[in-house]
Amino acid sequence: MQLTLQRVLTMLEETHRILIQEIDSPVNPVEVNEELTFRWEVSCTEQCFLDGANLKILDHVGLPVQELYPRSKTQGRRIMVEFTIVVLPKPGHYRWRVVFPEQEINGHMHDETEIPFSFTVKPHTTSLIVWDVPSYIMVNAPFLLKAGGKCVPASCYLKGASIVIQDEKKNRVGKGKLSSRPFPGTTDLYWAEIELRAPGEEGLFQWEAYLAERGDHAPAAYRFSLRTAPPPEYTVTLEVMEAFSEEPIGRAIILLDRYQGETDRKGVCRMEVPRGRFQLTIAKDGYRSYRSMIDVQGSLTVKVHLSVGASSPYSEIGINHLVLSFGHIAVLENSSI
Repeated sequence: MQLTLQRVLTMLEETHRILIQEIDSPVNPVEVNEELTFRWEVSCTEQCFLDGANLKILDHVGLPVQELYPRSKTQGRRIMVEFTIVVLPKPGHYRWRVVFPEQEINGHMHDETEIPFSFTVKPHTTSLIVWDVPSYIMVNAPFLLKAGGKCVPASCYLKGASIVIQDEKKNRVGKGKLSSRPFPGTTDLYWAEIELRAPGEEGLFQWEAYLAERGDHAPAAYRFSLRTAPPPEYTVTLEVMEAFSEEPIGRAIILLDRYQGETDRKGVCRMEVPRGRFQLTIAKDGYRSYRSMIDVQGSLTVKVHLSVGASSPYSEIGINHLVLSFGHIAVLENSSI
């Protein structure tokens, strides 16, 4: 139906103003896996009924995201508008708009009105861990460690994500990519075994592993330490047996200061060490722990008899029993029987 000029002029004179007020804004920022719900109250300054009015949501470049036709439970004088972003854009800060276009409602023209709303999307949080770092490594020797990463909030698939190892001077010393399957016994810890080479001098070093940023996943870092030892010169052979029966004792734990080993079924353990004096510690559940000093100036064999009795707690003799369950021994500093 065509409007007469008089009718148009009358409608222009009667143009009403629209008010949009935000009544509920979500907590910002949010991670990409979360939903965001905004709520506004829309009203006319002349108390018009607004049921069925058209509103639009425009994104940060002005493109329409959604059209809304809200209705009110209070006869339409104040309508509640709810908008939920189900699929968030990539990480960043965004400024969108809710727009009430110019439109006629119940014979009255209403001005266009808009208000902005903003939100920040952050990447998923990730975590990184490094394990199976040898307690001591020979200088310049190759060694392996394991590193694993996971998405904390959503258990995302992290196959192929890059892990970089840096030394204390921020030089890259190795890298790896996360596996296609989680580490055995876990559901979302993707891992890599990385080959590295120890520093060329003896000492304690602080290295760091980095899980590189990957799309909508934030980077993560994990600092770890490693000790290097001089190259071995001699072989020390330990023969451990029961004092009374002289039967060999297998799986006895051997410590030569920073070096560690374990006896085989025949009660024998061979360790490669440099020249010097070492504190020898031997422990086995059900036997009294043994400790003495030995001077290594060449290859030698040491025979030790253990007496049956209560053994000292591993924590008191420099052995971390929890680490043993992962296949290697860790030495605790400044411990004694």
